Amino acid sequence: MKKNILILEDDEELLDIVSYCLKSKGFKTYLARNIDELFEILKSSRIDIFFADIVIGDKKTTDYLDKILELQPKISIILTSAHRDLLEKIRFVDKKAIIFEKPYKMEEVFKEIEALSSIK
Repeated sequence: MKKNILILEDDEELLDIVSYCLKSKGFKTYLARNIDELFEILKSSRIDIFFADIVIGDKKTTDYLDKILELQPKISIILTSAHRDLLEKIRFVDKKAIIFEKPYKMEEVFKEIEALSSIK
């Protein structure tokens, strides 16, 4: 069974591309452009995988991970960023999240999502 994936990205073009690619593989995608939209979706839909840019406007997705996991404890997390220093800090602090540096290859993202899909 294909998973429900929530994509949080404030770059509209990238959001559309990632969504299109995931849909082409049979995944159901939910799109959030900001933190408010993120929580609206999390409260109303069952999400299996959270795929998010770390920096959304002036906010950091990582500041909300505890609340996200509180709402959906079984959710898998994939984080992306073009900020290498931020990614290194995240890798050190949070071993639960899968990390991709931008620009990433969708083939690599698919591999991780398929691996997560087979685990849960």
